[in-house]
Amino acid sequence: MTYSTKYHLYFACTKNFMLLVFNEYLNCVEELPLNLSLVQQCIFVDKTKQLITAGVKGCFIVQLSVKYTYKPPLQAILLNPKGDSITVKLVKATGNCVYRDYYKF
Repeated sequence: MTYSTKYHLYFACTKNFMLLVFNEYLNCVEELPLNLSLVQQCIFVDKTKQLITAGVKGCFIVQLSVKYTYKPPLQAILLNPKGDSITVKLVKATGNCVYRDYYKF
């Protein structure tokens, strides 16, 4: 599980190959199907909206699209605790990547 400070979202990978996205009130906003198994580490890069995971099958980079109905994002969370104003979509997922190929810290 990892947390995005910019978007105020939690990301969790489950054993049934799903990516769950939770808001600050821990209400499930989205369930995205991914081919991930036994994820040991994950991190969300706010600048590029990428979720980077490492596990048994290698390194996966998931490009996400995060949109809010209200701006700033914290206002969307306060006005709608259920998370109806947040949309998270899967843009692209790549697997077995090398560090230099995806992002330079």
